[in-house]
Amino acid sequence: MNASTAEIKKYLHKLIVETNDESILSKVQAYFTTLKDKNVDWWDTISDQEKEPLTLV
Repeated sequence: MNASTAEIKKYLHKLIVETNDESILSKVQAYFTTLKDKNVDWWDTISDQEKEPLTLV
């Protein structure tokens, strides 16, 4: 089953709101900035471990 765009956004928002780890937030910000500035397929930029299926909460 594929998650809808709305579900993905909701999950990402939940993860961001629930963390106070500035390192994580900075990395997420940098990642989004990189993707926005370049025409890069994000899938090609993540590790094999990160490509493992996520369990949406």
